[in-house]
Amino acid sequence: MRHRTVAVALAAVVAVAAAGTTALTWRPAIDEISPSSGFDRALVAKGAQLAAVGDCAICHAGANGAPYAGGNPIHTPFGAIYATNITPDPDTGIGTWSDSDLAAYLRTGHAEGHGAAAGPMAEAVSYSLRYLTEADAQALARYLRSVPAIRTTVLPAPTHVAEDELGARIYEGACASCHRENGTGAQSAAAALAGDHTAADPDATNLVQIVVNGGKLQTPDGELVMPAFGDGYTDTELAAVTNYTVEHFGQRPGHATPGLVAKARVSTTPKVEQPGA
Repeated sequence: MRHRTVAVALAAVVAVAAAGTTALTWRPAIDEISPSSGFDRALVAKGAQLAAVGDCAICHAGANGAPYAGGNPIHTPFGAIYATNITPDPDTGIGTWSDSDLAAYLRTGHAEGHGAAAGPMAEAVSYSLRYLTEADAQALARYLRSVPAIRTTVLPAPTHVAEDELGARIYEGACASCHRENGTGAQSAAAALAGDHTAADPDATNLVQIVVNGGKLQTPDGELVMPAFGDGYTDTELAAVTNYTVEHFGQRPGHATPGLVAKARVSTTPKVEQPGA
């Protein structure tokens, strides 16, 4: 979901990424609310209006255009970020979230047991969503939990995996002081990795971007900063710690490679104009 005033190329997350002229002018139609949905019609209608104003459907569109299904790449100055499924599917979306979980996430960028916002979603929270009233956040949450559930790519079932030894050493030395070994977060609950979708996604594309480039999130307690580790570690080391994170918190093999890390680096390298070019 992205705020109109946020100049972004990153649903940030946070929102968010510039989606072109279409993103600035198009507004999705609000589907008729079924009386059998079990939700208060007026509250859902209010949430639908807020979702339209915030362009939630643009950032969180599915690869095939399905609203709120996620999967479309959001191109940012530091590479592509993939928005998540925010339909109420219990396995691939927000079906296990309560209204309170979702409302808290929208206003603070964090929900207990679900991790914290990052990338464009973090920007959306920092510059827009944190100013929602509690009533508006509840309405938006209720609307998102009332739309048709769409099942997208199902993550592999958790299983016991051999955790990357190099990644484990790097995590212990560079990450555990903030995120803790058990992923509960030290200085802030927003640093929790336990339950976080990005930290458990085997594809690891979003996690690599965050590890390499860092991120920021404005919270009621001030600005939280995830430092960028791109300059301090090799591609091999960052791929290893990314895979360890996925393996440790998602119990699934991570698929980060040194090549994926290198690609994240290249996308952030400023282009220098050559004389006479």
